[in-house]
Amino acid sequence: MQMERCIGTGNRSGGEGAEEMECIRWMKITRSIELVWNILRFFSELNEAIGQTAHSSARLPVSLENLAAKSLDINMFLRDRHQEASLFTDPRVEQAMLAVDRGDFTPSHPYEDSPQGIGYGATISAPHMHAAALEYLKNHLVEGAYALDVGSGSGYLAVCMAKMVGRTGKVVGVDHIPQLVELSIDNTRKHHADMLDSGRLVLVEGDGRLGYKADRQYNAIHVGAAAEKIPDAVRRSIIRF
Repeated sequence: MQMERCIGTGNRSGGEGAEEMECIRWMKITRSIELVWNILRFFSELNEAIGQTAHSSARLPVSLENLAAKSLDINMFLRDRHQEASLFTDPRVEQAMLAVDRGDFTPSHPYEDSPQGIGYGATISAPHMHAAALEYLKNHLVEGAYALDVGSGSGYLAVCMAKMVGRTGKVVGVDHIPQLVELSIDNTRKHHADMLDSGRLVLVEGDGRLGYKADRQYNAIHVGAAAEKIPDAVRRSIIRF
């Protein structure tokens, strides 16, 4: 609301430069206040949830300072939320998601169970959606399998899939936005550079509707976008069972 009001004051005659500078200063102050408020709200809700679940899990830290310092512990908190909703039925899915820190893949509220913006009009799906996708594909995401992630975005799900297919498997993530492909590579290199270096994970720019040719057909394909029908090129890329 303050930003809309600010834009309106920029067209007055006389002293426009001073008004615009004051506008910009006020916008920065407002954004800073909103950021601090969101951080305080997040940790307040997190602390309350931890208090409710600490009696049932000795692995959860009781100190917010410790929690903020250890991304694994935050992921464990996220895991407990998933378990309460019965989204984790396979330990391999749980292990894969715990091994990949969402904080590496989105700067905005990475541990909230809701979609978050990653730039360029794209979002990273809510954690429960990633859990559901991996649960659905778990029987095909096995050691040595090949998988394709269409619309790989910031790279999170592709890395989880690469965890599940093991060292002898391969995952290809394809996205049509080049900046997101670069971002996903940078994100992955924070803690999983070995996947890229070994070729276990490949992140490329391309039109996902055309699939992506690998040296063999895929055992599993995840499409992180809405479509009226499965494109023929994607359909032909998968092994028939």
